[in-house]
Amino acid sequence: MKKLFTLLSFSLLFGASYAQYCGSSQVSAINPGSNYGFPKLDSIPCIVQGANTTLDIPFKTYTTFTAQGNTVNIYKLKIDVMNNLPCGLCWSSTSATNEFNPNDLGTFRIQGTTNDAVGEYKIHLLLSVNTQNQGNYDIDSIDADAGGVYLYVRVKANGGNCAPVDTNSIGLTASTQCPTGINDVKANVSALSVQPNPMTSEANVTFTSEVAGTSNITITNIVGSVVYRTAIATKIGENNTTINKGNLPAGIYILTVGNNKAAASRKFVIAE
Repeated sequence: MKKLFTLLSFSLLFGASYAQYCGSSQVSAINPGSNYGFPKLDSIPCIVQGANTTLDIPFKTYTTFTAQGNTVNIYKLKIDVMNNLPCGLCWSSTSATNEFNPNDLGTFRIQGTTNDAVGEYKIHLLLSVNTQNQGNYDIDSIDADAGGVYLYVRVKANGGNCAPVDTNSIGLTASTQCPTGINDVKANVSALSVQPNPMTSEANVTFTSEVAGTSNITITNIVGSVVYRTAIATKIGENNTTINKGNLPAGIYILTVGNNKAAASRKFVIAE
């Protein structure tokens, strides 16, 4: 069964686009009611396009998880990644490690400003599950959809209506390269590249900036922890810098380049 879960999650992981993790949050847990999972999907407010948003979504952690016809007990559950959030939004939770025990009450906080298209976005949660109560996550990064756990985020126009959730729809796909809003044109970061990818010891990072100044470079792992951070002087036009593997283990990472107005992210792999 473990192999089945692992093969499924591996294919989903490489086909997904990653939403930005905000980092540890001071979100307070909210009781979603007596049922496990999320509240009624239509009760989650819409995000207003182009407006700064803070949206708190409560949940109650399951005690069991069923996928591919197999049911397992949950001794601890970890949120690895939240995929397909509209561009410009980031997420955090009530747990600094994004780990929860069965029956725990938790809250996702989604915040930021998006200019992605109006409509509904089907969010994919990648979960790791400890089923043996031995301190190890023996099911790694499985898509919660496999267990019937669904979450939708809706974007509406300023002054527009919040359309009902259509659970039969695959929804919209969030921008893979975040466009800038009207007020952010002078802070655009684009054409981000990490080469070679996969990398073994070092890689060259190139990107285009529309403004001179300072850009922050961060690398996060698949559970959203920042494992590398630096700042470089940026010129108008093409910029480049080198990142080294250092002590980072082999795996999948997200590199983000940006300033206080805009950012671009790319997935890359460190090979053995």
